[in-house]
Amino acid sequence: MSDAVASMAPLHAELARSDRSTCQVCGTQIEAGTLRIGSLDAKTGTYGRWQRLACWRPSPEALEALVGAPIDVAALAEQLVRDGECALLSRTADMDEASVALLSSHLRALAAPAPPAAAPSPPPASRKR
Repeated sequence: MSDAVASMAPLHAELARSDRSTCQVCGTQIEAGTLRIGSLDAKTGTYGRWQRLACWRPSPEALEALVGAPIDVAALAEQLVRDGECALLSRTADMDEASVALLSSHLRALAAPAPPAAAPSPPPASRKR
């Protein structure tokens, strides 16, 4: 891997430039102008394997593996909005404010604790005759 590729963020957010890409999660076409997340191909130094923002769900373990430390996703969202990039995720400079806000909101939602699982309901009582 070249030094240039090694310094690239492993993930990239951008508005799709055409409608030729397909979401790798749900298989639907990603329309031009739609926010998408791609992962870095270390061999080519390009981003691909695009996913619609709604489908993108990196696990905490995957995020940690990418950067080698636990991730504060809310802080990541703030840095991405403020600086346009961070160690994990870069974005195109021409992304409009609404798309940046959408991305930031999605990252914050990923950082929110999951609601507690509902307790299983008891089995129905058997009737005795």
